[in-house]
Amino acid sequence: MEDLRNESILEGIDIGDLRTTVKYYKKGKITLEEAAEDLNMTVEEFKEKMNQIPAEAV
Repeated sequence: MEDLRNESILEGIDIGDLRTTVKYYKKGKITLEEAAEDLNMTVEEFKEKMNQIPAEAV
C-alpha cells in the first residue's frame, strides 16, 4: 500500500512539472527544446504530452 501511495505522489509531481513547463513554453519563457529537455523527453514526447493537457489546466 505504501508503494502505491508513493507512486501516486510521484505521478502527481510529474503532472505538476509538466503543467508548469507547458505554461512557461506557452508564455515564450522557454523554447520547445528546453521544455522537452527539462522533462527528460524528446520534443515529440513533449508535444504529445502537452496536447493531452486541457487548456484550462495551464
